[in-house]
Amino acid sequence: MEKEVRIELKVDKTISCLAGYPNGYDFYKEQVEKHFKPGQKLTIVIPDYVEDIAISFVQGFCKELKKEIGVNGIRETIFFEHKDTNLVKEIYENIN
Repeated sequence: MEKEVRIELKVDKTISCLAGYPNGYDFYKEQVEKHFKPGQKLTIVIPDYVEDIAISFVQGFCKELKKEIGVNGIRETIFFEHKDTNLVKEIYENIN
């Protein structure tokens, strides 16, 4: 397995909720895709000022990941970090 990659999402400080399938897809394509290779652990750090993440954002964000490594691969190698562990739990519940 390759080394772990850690990415802190860059989110405008005026945004407290990440929403929308296209936005999630764009965040992945612009901030994550070039750093990720199948088989490596990836930690995605969500800024503390983000208070909520909509299902649609998670689905857009994970679209390419699901094609590459599948839902189980995401759950096994992609780790989300946020001060609110309930928010992280919701992210994983919405990956399908």
